[in-house]
Amino acid sequence: MIIKNKARNLLISISFFIIVFLNFIAQTVFVEKYYWLNVVKNYGLISISVLLLIIFILSKHTRKSLIASLLIILLAIVVSYYSANPYAIMPWILMVVNVDATNYKHLIKLWVIEIGILMLIVAVSYSLGWLDESRKILVRSDGATRYSLGYVYTTFSANYFFHFTIFYIYIRTMAIRYSELLVLLIINYYVYDLTDTKAAFVVSGLSILLVVILKIYNIKVTENVYRAVNKYVLIVCTFIPIMLTYLYGMGYGFLDELNRILTSRLQLGWNAISIYNINLFGQKIEWVNETQYLSEVQYLYVDSSFLNILLNYGIVLLFLILLSFYLLGKLNFTKNLSYLIAISMIGIHSMFDPQFLLIMYNPLIIMPGILLRRNILSN
Repeated sequence: MIIKNKARNLLISISFFIIVFLNFIAQTVFVEKYYWLNVVKNYGLISISVLLLIIFILSKHTRKSLIASLLIILLAIVVSYYSANPYAIMPWILMVVNVDATNYKHLIKLWVIEIGILMLIVAVSYSLGWLDESRKILVRSDGATRYSLGYVYTTFSANYFFHFTIFYIYIRTMAIRYSELLVLLIINYYVYDLTDTKAAFVVSGLSILLVVILKIYNIKVTENVYRAVNKYVLIVCTFIPIMLTYLYGMGYGFLDELNRILTSRLQLGWNAISIYNINLFGQKIEWVNETQYLSEVQYLYVDSSFLNILLNYGIVLLFLILLSFYLLGKLNFTKNLSYLIAISMIGIHSMFDPQFLLIMYNPLIIMPGILLRRNILSN
């Protein structure tokens, strides 16, 4: 039995909505208030993974796309085993093998609406006192409080709104009004002022400024620029933090100031490499979070998305992610300002922040599935 496209797309949309919802709620203070939500999240992701697997089985495939998809699912199982983190990998991979060029834009629009509503619910709940500050609340370098705003960590609200800004621009592009850009900038600044999350605010501001310049001067981007940026931006954004981390670890003193500016990200990355090394299929890593840091245990976490993927999930998965987005950059449907701005800004931000592989932040991560259903990998 082959599932009809209308029913298939509806089930994929429902699955995507639930995956984003469960992962988002797990990063709010709701889970500190209602501990059973973490259990619901895990069982929910297992159930959705089963549903996505059924959708995959009932979908049409060419022989080449089927073989490629099965190999990727096998890789996901292996990586999940070695990293001991199936809840992060399997739902994402099963979304990837089901996504195609007919439904990815709808899913990104769905993400913008869903995250917008969820952030609004958290903001209202926090304002009314239904959500308290997180137990992991931090202070700024000047001693002032960094507010969590209803999330379990102080940077989450700013990073969610940064990604919301990027994908709101993605779906609006040049049709976006200056008033909309101004509202986005004001909210980004307001969240930055409360959370002191600099990177999210800077890249949001850069994105808004870029759109303003493109609109004012009516700049036309050439096909060569589209191809170059779309194909290589993630490769460059992966290479830079990994190279800087290794150079820092080799004792190049000129990187000490950069490490300070990056709040010890180079040092922490090198520490993680020294402790865990890098494997083909990843490994189980016990990151030391802020709660442990406040005790006598030394803090250890890698914020660079690409180095984090390399350590957690291995060389093979990172290589396939970069290869997939390189191939996507060659396709005609990515030769537009929406995709160019989104992939560039997400890549720049992900150099030293860990959200790239997280579907509740970055819906672009499902786009490699388009290659499978267009047989690009077989060429």
